Amino acid sequence: MKTILISNDDGIFGYGLKPLVEEVSKIARVLVVVPEKEQSAVSHKLTLRDPVRSRQISKNTFIMDGTPADCVRYGIIRVGKRKIDLVISGVNYGSNLGIDVFYSGTVGAAREGAFMGIPSIASSLVSRTGKNFQPAAAFTAKLAKKVLDTGKKDILLNVNIPDLPKSRLKGVKMTSLGNKIYDDTIHCKKDPYGLSYYWLKGNVIKSKNQPGTDLHTVENDMISITPLSIDGTNYEMLEKLNSQFSFRKITL
Repeated sequence: MKTILISNDDGIFGYGLKPLVEEVSKIARVLVVVPEKEQSAVSHKLTLRDPVRSRQISKNTFIMDGTPADCVRYGIIRVGKRKIDLVISGVNYGSNLGIDVFYSGTVGAAREGAFMGIPSIASSLVSRTGKNFQPAAAFTAKLAKKVLDTGKKDILLNVNIPDLPKSRLKGVKMTSLGNKIYDDTIHCKKDPYGLSYYWLKGNVIKSKNQPGTDLHTVENDMISITPLSIDGTNYEMLEKLNSQFSFRKITL
């Protein structure tokens, strides 16, 4: 039987965790390693200068005081003894669309799995109400089975599922990343001692949601699947700079 490691950035009390474990358990042995508290927007952070602690709370479930990427790394090496066939991060409460993939702890956890040579899926429910985690979890499990059946290791998928009942979902589409632009407002407040503190959270002010992008797809009630690359090289720019810059001689 295949073994799937589940993690997330919403923590042990994340609403999408239990439905995902229930659905994935139908197709594979499940190990769970998740943060003990919410770790949204921590991206791919690893804890390197402090210890991280883990507690086993049931037979196959562990919580850590580290980041989502910490959890996946620990889960693969320590819990799974490097015998993990697939990593799933999610189901996240909220979307991870466009440039959100660079901020997302959900995607960071899946990317860590991919870095370690294991096919990985980041799954998110595009929602502020969280009503339909069950169909989102069921689809994620179905997709996981398809990924396992390919036998490929170099797969990293970012999945966004509209918060709708299964009957209202209009289909599934392979997509590219759209472009979300956030405002640059930093909100300044005063604490009871008169000291300033700041909220960095911004609002989306513009989105490029052309057909074929993840943004356009979920806005049209379809599930978006975006293949991501762990090679960050801009090959188009590489060719341009090779032709424009000359480094025949090194000048100090």
